[in-house]
Formats: sequence, structure tokens, C-alpha cells
Amino acid sequence: MKKPKIKTLRDKLEDLVRTYTRERDNNTCQKCGRHVEGSCSQPSHVIPKGRCLRLRYDPLNIKTLCLFHHRWWHDNPTESGEWFKKKFPKRWAYLEKHRYERAGFTREDYLRMIEKYET
Repeated sequence: MKKPKIKTLRDKLEDLVRTYTRERDNNTCQKCGRHVEGSCSQPSHVIPKGRCLRLRYDPLNIKTLCLFHHRWWHDNPTESGEWFKKKFPKRWAYLEKHRYERAGFTREDYLRMIEKYET
């Protein structure tokens, strides 16, 4: 049996984590409290995906926002960062602790994380 490509594993994991995050947040924008579904439901990283691979698939680094507040998040980094810090102080402390850690995931790491979110 052929092993799946790393990109395939990454894409699958990203979909699973997004689904997990939306369910955790009850499909609700964490900024305005509005129920959101479909393309209006925007999973948004606190620490950008490209800046810290270790946190890319960590649900504590992702929040659900409506389309409007996802745009607000990116257009107002200081204000939005302060809002997140105040609303989620424990998550903020966790992210601050881990934001500069470097990580490289192996195929086995991806498979383990996928298994975690499939259950």
C-alpha cells in the first residue's frame, strides 16, 4: 500500500482541526457572538500559520470568526491582539510560551495528530 504524501496528510489534518475548532466554538464568531456557517465561518489563527509550524494545527491557536471580524482581525493587529489577550488570557499565555518553538513534523506525527482528531 502506497504511503500518503505529506501534503495530503497536512491538508487532511488542517480540515480536521478546522472542523474541531468550529465545533468547539459552537459555530459562533468569538468576537460578536453571531452564529456562522459555511463560508461566513472563518477559522482564524492567532499566530499566523507560516510563522510557527508547531502552532499551525493547535486548536488553541485558532478561533472562529465571522467574515467581518476575520477581516477586522487582520486589519487591526494591535487592537485584535489586545482583544484576544483579554478574552482568552490562558490561551494567550500558552501561545506566548510556544510561539518561538521550532518544529518539524514527521509522517508519523501527522498520522498521530490525524488519528487524535478523527476520534
